[in-house]
Amino acid sequence: MRSERASLVELPLCEKHGLVWVIPTADGSTNFDIDPWLGGLAEELASFGFASWSFYDRRVIPETMNWKIVVDTFNEGYHVGFLHRDSLRDILHGNVTDFEAFGLNHRLTFPRRKLERLKAEPEDKWDLMWNTTLVYSLFPNTVLLVQGDHVELARAFPREGRADRSVMDLGLYVPKAPSTEEERIHWDRNMQLVLDVVTGEDFPAGRSIQVGLTSGAQTHTVYGRNEPAMIHYHQSMRTALGLRV
Repeated sequence: MRSERASLVELPLCEKHGLVWVIPTADGSTNFDIDPWLGGLAEELASFGFASWSFYDRRVIPETMNWKIVVDTFNEGYHVGFLHRDSLRDILHGNVTDFEAFGLNHRLTFPRRKLERLKAEPEDKWDLMWNTTLVYSLFPNTVLLVQGDHVELARAFPREGRADRSVMDLGLYVPKAPSTEEERIHWDRNMQLVLDVVTGEDFPAGRSIQVGLTSGAQTHTVYGRNEPAMIHYHQSMRTALGLRV
């Protein structure tokens, strides 16, 4: 008599808006609706049509900093003129950002330098995606970056059971799978740019922040008025943990 084969624990899962969402804790259910968690972002995410997009590349990057510092990397833009003065300063406006909260989530809109050319075009010709970088913080550990002709999906996780260790899982998604060498070179360059900027310029600063926190010399962090997304993110974290905001 053949015995039943043991299976993995089933987790609640939802496939919606071109993304797969999962609750990493078994509660006896196998599905759920993500929309109530999105705080009003559902229609906006659905508008991109990600379900028809193609996966292109993925990198898994271990880091010596807390996973929330990894997320904070994407939560403000005023550092563009300093950390990214040789890579992004001519692409993005620094220290000019639109912020909007959606429940525990939020959206940041970073204007691109080429946005200024729209002054000479009628408003009905304006295109948001091609003239900005949209950064969605999907609470608690996912960042979705809409870059006009492609999307980067970054997820941060703790590792090794340590507060100062994390890993970023970074994926690049494109409207359609490349069919020519020229297209592959284009997407490879985009992936290399985000790696150069994030791991080569942002993360060294994050590591130094972690050194200060680990040493005990830095007892707390103060966020300024030009950091609304940082404030919202950490207030959301405290809310989720049942702590006083």
